[in-house]
Formats: sequence, structure tokens, C-alpha cells
Amino acid sequence: MKIYTQDNYIVMPWKNGEGSTCQLYKIPDPNDESLFLFRLSIATVSKSGSFSLFPGIERLIMILDGNGIKLDLPSGDITLTKNSKPLAFSGDAAVYAELLDGFVLDFNVMVARNFKKVNVEILANKKFQAISHSFILDFQNKSDYRLIELNAGDSVDFRSSGKQVLVYFGAEVD
Repeated sequence: MKIYTQDNYIVMPWKNGEGSTCQLYKIPDPNDESLFLFRLSIATVSKSGSFSLFPGIERLIMILDGNGIKLDLPSGDITLTKNSKPLAFSGDAAVYAELLDGFVLDFNVMVARNFKKVNVEILANKKFQAISHSFILDFQNKSDYRLIELNAGDSVDFRSSGKQVLVYFGAEVD
């Protein structure tokens, strides 16, 4: 088990230059270090605007803090709040985000289509034992969160009232 905290994170500008994100974890593309196969990040969205495009990437997003955001997706509009399930969409898609009332803090999972399938779920229990390589975001508030990397057999017991989000790999992509 490995625990990542603010000392390990990298803050970087958004690809579209309209804000910044806090990168929690990244598996770089071995053929191009500027790209990634898998990335976990948290972003503060403080104004409405277009999402960055990430061709070849599948994205999952969920709201951690704030009043919510309405996303204009090619498939139609959807509103996300802190109570919403994670939403998957293509990084190829042009997406416009409209804040509902103030900022939002969102958790982003991005994975290259040719890498692995990724699953994201909110943990209901405060105890967890990993059956495969996985990550848990232990989120307390916008300035207090940590990422826990687990291997098969590792277990963790959460004694906090925060939100815990599990990210784990599914089947290999053919």
C-alpha cells in the first residue's frame, strides 16, 4: 500500500489554458512521456467554459464539492452534483460546462482506450480489501484528501466521515 498526499501531487495548467488541475497519479505513455495511459486528478472549476479535448482518452468525472455543474454533451445535457454517480464520456467530445452556483471540485479519471478498462464507484463501507491493483481517493474537503494505491490483498479501514471513491482496473483491452 502506498499513500499519496499533497506533497506528491503536481499542479498543472489545463490543456485548454482555462484553469489548472492537481494531478494525483499518472502512468505515462511509454512512447511519448507528454501523454498518459492513465491519470487521476482533481480540478477546481471556477467558471463556465469548454472542457479540454483528449483524443483517444475515455474520461470519468464526479463532483466532490460545490453545487454542481451542467455538462452539454453530444448525447444531451446532464447535471452533476455531489450526489451523482461518476459520469463516463469520450475525451474526443466537445463538452461545455456551466456552473450551477459557484465553483465545483471534480475528480477525473482518464484512461487511454488502448490501455485497460477502468471502473469507478463510491464505497459504501468504511473497510475495504483490494482484490486487484486499485486506488482509493479518500476525500474530506477541498484541502484535505489523499490517494491510496492498493495491491491485491491490501486492506484499509476508513474512520472518517468523508467520501471514498474506488478506482480499479477491469479487463485488458484487446
